Amino acid sequence: EKLNGRFVKVMDETNGIQTQNVGNTFTRANTGDMNRKTTTNEREGRDWTCKKCNGENFARRETCYKCGARRYGEQSTPGTAMRVNASTTTTTKKQNNAGDRMVAQGSEEEGYEVFVKYLPKNVDESDIADFFKHCGELKEEVNLLRDQATGNSKGAGFLTFRTIQSRENALAMDGERFLDRTVSVTVAKKSPFGTRGTTQALGTHTPAMLRETIDSLGIANDPNGVYIDGTFGRGGHTRGILNVLGENGQLHAFDLDPEAITVGRALEKEDSRFHMHHAPFGSMFKVMREKYAKVKVAGVFLDLGISSPQFDDKSRGFRPEQDGPLDLRFDVTSGASAYDFLLKVSRNDLR
Repeated sequence: EKLNGRFVKVMDETNGIQTQNVGNTFTRANTGDMNRKTTTNEREGRDWTCKKCNGENFARRETCYKCGARRYGEQSTPGTAMRVNASTTTTTKKQNNAGDRMVAQGSEEEGYEVFVKYLPKNVDESDIADFFKHCGELKEEVNLLRDQATGNSKGAGFLTFRTIQSRENALAMDGERFLDRTVSVTVAKKSPFGTRGTTQALGTHTPAMLRETIDSLGIANDPNGVYIDGTFGRGGHTRGILNVLGENGQLHAFDLDPEAITVGRALEKEDSRFHMHHAPFGSMFKVMREKYAKVKVAGVFLDLGISSPQFDDKSRGFRPEQDGPLDLRFDVTSGASAYDFLLKVSRNDLR
């Protein structure tokens, strides 16, 4: 940087190494190669080309993804431990974060999935499918992550292939150029509990762990039984349960949210096996005993917490970063809002 007519040493913001300004380039002050110069483009954090193998690399990488050469010389592989003996040299990757300990997703039933990031922001699902088409047949549509508010791409997504070889072909494309970006392709992981991740479809509420929920309820063993969904929300799990319920099965749902009740009443008209109750799940025993005294319940499901539509509605007050009234009620037709409550409650009662 030029300050008061003279050059001074500055800290390179891209890689945290002190540099000396010389003309239009920056000479690195504390690397093994004292004469290696960092170009302005590199200093601004853009992609760089390996001098050894010409591989294109992300700006954040300090080593080449292809050959392991350091960005400024000296061979190394990041995040690994070297184990050497007389006959062979092996490289063992350290498990230094939760992601490393997660299990790789993949089966004939689910397909074989990869996670792709650093995608160009102006591409859509068809562009991504076309980019990876030579890898093999996709089992599912491209799952491109999009901003819920704008619908714009977040620059990342998932692809699920029919065969493991197709996934291997896709993984080999890690670091390839896609228009103006260098994409990252990695194996999609399952959670430490063995469940596969899901994403919420734009403008919808996606039920979490739906298949696991249905399996745990044991509906396959008693398809004509009576079941209870204590937290209806927008009916995601309810519809999934109805899809596998027998012709004579019955499903009762509880909720306090007026919007949830509206959705539930509409579902009641569509499916005679379904019954909506505007009441808290804590009252299910009383409701079922009074109205369905002879019914034996086969299973109860509770998905506790706030649903995403309630977060998305700023008038509910559940999301602090959104401007809106401090309501915080599940049932906005009953009781006082949090704002009104705080205006009236005494300090001692609040304690």
